[in-house]
Amino acid sequence: VSETPHPSNPDVARMEYKLYRKKPDGSLELDPSGNPVLSTGKAKLKTVIKDLGTNSGKWEKTATEAADNAIKAKALPTGGGLFNASSADGTALTLAYRPPKIDTFFPNF
Repeated sequence: VSETPHPSNPDVARMEYKLYRKKPDGSLELDPSGNPVLSTGKAKLKTVIKDLGTNSGKWEKTATEAADNAIKAKALPTGGGLFNASSADGTALTLAYRPPKIDTFFPNF
């Protein structure tokens, strides 16, 4: 439905999308002109890092810097959970701490 680039990093985008409606037999529902019909209701959101596969080292560095900054600021949740932190270049991330490691991150919009 739409794609919104991150304000400070063009490699990150928020995508708003809808799936096609399906009939009970699993085939796509088509309109009278033969085009697939989009589902009704609220669109789904997904954040995509476009260069993650080809430039994973950059994102590993960004996430590590953000995690290090949170540790220095004593901002890690003691029992685990989500927390926000920023890397040296100002990229704001939400990270997931599952003791004993931080295993997930995603950019904040």
